[in-house]
Amino acid sequence: LLGQLFIPLGALLLACTPSKGTCITSVWLINVGYTLVLVPTLVRVSALIKVLQAGKKFRRVTVDKKKLVKTSIGISAIAAVFCALWTGLDPMIPQEQLILTDEANDLGETIVEVSYYCKSESNAWFWFVFTWQGLLLASGSALAFQLRSAPKIVNDSNKLAFMLYSSFMFLILRLALLVFSRSLSDGSVTQSTLGEISSIFWSIDSIVNICIYFNKFFLKAESSKQQGRPGNFGYNNGQATPVVQPRPAFGHEEEKVEETEMSQARCSACGSHSLQDYHSAKGSEGS
Repeated sequence: LLGQLFIPLGALLLACTPSKGTCITSVWLINVGYTLVLVPTLVRVSALIKVLQAGKKFRRVTVDKKKLVKTSIGISAIAAVFCALWTGLDPMIPQEQLILTDEANDLGETIVEVSYYCKSESNAWFWFVFTWQGLLLASGSALAFQLRSAPKIVNDSNKLAFMLYSSFMFLILRLALLVFSRSLSDGSVTQSTLGEISSIFWSIDSIVNICIYFNKFFLKAESSKQQGRPGNFGYNNGQATPVVQPRPAFGHEEEKVEETEMSQARCSACGSHSLQDYHSAKGSEGS
């Protein structure tokens, strides 16, 4: 959810009047935020698939939450390192675009429009961003396919696949917008306008992801009250099914106590008395 907060903030900065600070900040918020959205989700799904596969083979698996968190942070750090290199080597800075119009002022002078946008000297940074995002989406699609046979109580493969498909479509739109912006030279569409369109794409992508997949975090408390805590899972013919642990029947503890006393009596008698003798002794004590 932290990543879903970063993305709209970065998109908002793209739509504002650019400065060196807003250009660099938008790069960090969008790229790190996008990684924070997908990586923890993929790590969680990967761990769940590992547990399910181990269960089918009747093996016990321990999930280390700290290890999952460290893995998520480690992969997300790649995006942070990339943004640091981008900022240090070829930072996004405001650029000025002059557009000659067909209008004239009262003095007969041609009006020139000025717009500002963020740009780096090299386009390789943008292509690396699209490659990284595409790799995350492809990995998520593979995991969602493996999760399809999981129990319904933990199976969110449909929502995950729908979210990934939606993000992939917006990735294609942003890629087309980048190619389109680099091919424009006549000034028919300003670079600032294209930046605003890109901002809208990022914002809609984030909102759709929240509605499709991450809304469960907001409804988690209410769902827990209605459904209760999920039980354990067992496997019957390779299929995962919930297992309900039965409560001990009334008097079960008394039977265990009697069995313990019988064992102690046999030990104290050094094996000289049989079980029948023990019951006779218990009857004499009762009388």
